[in-house]
Amino acid sequence: MKTVLMGTGSSNYIGRAQKILVLQQKVNELQAKQSDSKTKELHDLTVNTKKLEKARKAINEQVLKDTQLKVTELTTSVEIWKRRSKALDVEITVLRIQIQKLLSKSESDNQLIDQLKVLLTYYNKSRIYSLLLIVLYVYRQS
Repeated sequence: MKTVLMGTGSSNYIGRAQKILVLQQKVNELQAKQSDSKTKELHDLTVNTKKLEKARKAINEQVLKDTQLKVTELTTSVEIWKRRSKALDVEITVLRIQIQKLLSKSESDNQLIDQLKVLLTYYNKSRIYSLLLIVLYVYRQS
């Protein structure tokens, strides 16, 4: 009986109060594990949420940078095309002026050619007339 009371022996006898205490300890351990597990899951979810938010923010920032770069490139391109357009407008104006000058010169050249044709015709007629006079003179002399 002493061995039973002392708890030293090979007996596996556990009293009702001891069983309740052991079961309460197991319940407390399981509750602690469950609490730790829920805390860990909550922590993991929080960490994952933070990682996802950082990744989303990084992606949004990259998209914003890419969009800003594209806007800058397009703005530069538009400015280049505006300058090119102005240069071409100036060149067109210069070419129109040159065409007007050439048309005016062509008209005056045509007038000069017409006058020279008239003179040539006159000189040809006068030469023929002169030749006829010479032939007539020679004929009368002979």
